[in-house]
Amino acid sequence: MISWMQHHKKWLVITIWISTIAFVGAGFVGWGSYGYNSSGGVVAKVGSESITYSTFSQEYDAVYTQYKQQYGDKFNEEVAKAIKLQSTVFDNLVKKYLLLNYAKDLGFYVSDEEVAKEIISYDVFKDENGTFSKNKYLNYLKTIHQSPSYFEELIAKEKLINKLQYSLYSPVSSDEGNLLAYVYFTQDDVSINILKNKDFAISPSDKALRAFYNKVKNNYKSPYGIEVQVSFVDIKTDELKSKKKALKKYLSIKKGKSNFDTTTEYYANSANITKDIFTKIASSNNKILKPIKIGNKFAIVKLNKIIKPKPLKYEQVKDAIKQRYIASFVKSKIDEKIQQLSKNFKGQHIGTIMRGKKKYISALNDKETEILIDEIFKSTSQVGFVRYADKTIVYKINKIEPVFFNKDNKQFKNIKQKLYSIKNYNIFNAVNKHLSDKYKIYNYASAK
Repeated sequence: MISWMQHHKKWLVITIWISTIAFVGAGFVGWGSYGYNSSGGVVAKVGSESITYSTFSQEYDAVYTQYKQQYGDKFNEEVAKAIKLQSTVFDNLVKKYLLLNYAKDLGFYVSDEEVAKEIISYDVFKDENGTFSKNKYLNYLKTIHQSPSYFEELIAKEKLINKLQYSLYSPVSSDEGNLLAYVYFTQDDVSINILKNKDFAISPSDKALRAFYNKVKNNYKSPYGIEVQVSFVDIKTDELKSKKKALKKYLSIKKGKSNFDTTTEYYANSANITKDIFTKIASSNNKILKPIKIGNKFAIVKLNKIIKPKPLKYEQVKDAIKQRYIASFVKSKIDEKIQQLSKNFKGQHIGTIMRGKKKYISALNDKETEILIDEIFKSTSQVGFVRYADKTIVYKINKIEPVFFNKDNKQFKNIKQKLYSIKNYNIFNAVNKHLSDKYKIYNYASAK
């Protein structure tokens, strides 16, 4: 879930101003990762408008709560941290305040009456008879430590930004919807030719493999290594006592009173030494190192030399070379066949395929069929191919046929909504870029 949200997070943060009132009763989520300078409660200044810590907190709480409602127990503070929700919400808030500046410059206005109507519309401020209760309103503001004037200013800003945003939104026109439907609701009449890897495989001679090895041997090198002099002290029940014994031996070797026990080699991919210890020894400049814990022993180590990677012997990599040779040969022969078929296609007619509709193709499993259909509909060529682990499918689109669709069709509504989202996302990105150049942004928040 985290990786999906990280990939799609630009679509997840809501671009309209979220009403903090909508999330009354949702627990406050603390951050702990933002510090503030001498500007006190101001985390950023955008144009002539300041973003306060309180505004930032409410915005984060609202977004967090909406995710929690949408994803339930799958969403928590750990996930929020992983997708960098704080930074994303902060950036989104800056974008909103750019719009706030622009709305004021364009002359957009929110009256006191509009603010009052907005406030009295919230159920949280109504009594049991459904009438606005001033006492409930004021008591609520006390619980969130806000004055009526500050809260009403927040509502005014919220409505002002919304007015500008709604004026910028661009609906999907009838022509755009119809064009999209025509492109999406089509079916392709297709033929395929299945090229199986095993039909092109060979048994290469030793001479051919040795010649191939000489071309690619630099891709098969021994790991980076170190040659060291070393003395070990076993770690017994009393580890502290064992360490003292190792330190005593270290001092003796350093003063020249005794010698190292043996010379050995370690390699970067060895299981008997950690990456950190290997790096420490390799960068020690031939100094005698104080006892290092390696496995269940303390080691006094001195680097002798670095062992640079070198091509492995033919016999060591013969099996890997053979597999690579065969794979390369098969690919080259299949590529030749693809070229032939692109000029003079011959294959099996499989009928029509459609997006989102299952199709049975005897030579393919469901996943392979799904991949093939997806590639065909993404293709801009009449003849194309899809490679799989054990085969390549060459396809030809014989003809494209429109399919009747109903505008009340759920798929049509979904793709129309997707077009609307993409269209307006790009509009607001362009507006944001223009406003970022127009208004100065001062960021007082810093990650700890």
